[in-house]
Amino acid sequence: MGKKRNVVKAYDTTAENVHDSMDALFNEHEEKSSSAHSAQLKRLKELLNHKAKLEAQMEAKLTVLRADYDAHSRDVENVLSHKIRELK
Repeated sequence: MGKKRNVVKAYDTTAENVHDSMDALFNEHEEKSSSAHSAQLKRLKELLNHKAKLEAQMEAKLTVLRADYDAHSRDVENVLSHKIRELK
């Protein structure tokens, strides 16, 4: 009976050590994953802020382009109207 008890005890100890090692490994992996995830979220936030700034700049430039286009259209219209009057 003593040998069986020793084998069971050795098995229990080994199983506990393996379980503890696996827990430690998973905890370490979870910490690394969490750290990487946090870094990715931080970078995503930075990129989204940059995107918002670029979109605001694009909108401002588009407003200027629209105003310039309207002004040039009026100029062309005035020139054409003047030429038509000259031809009459």
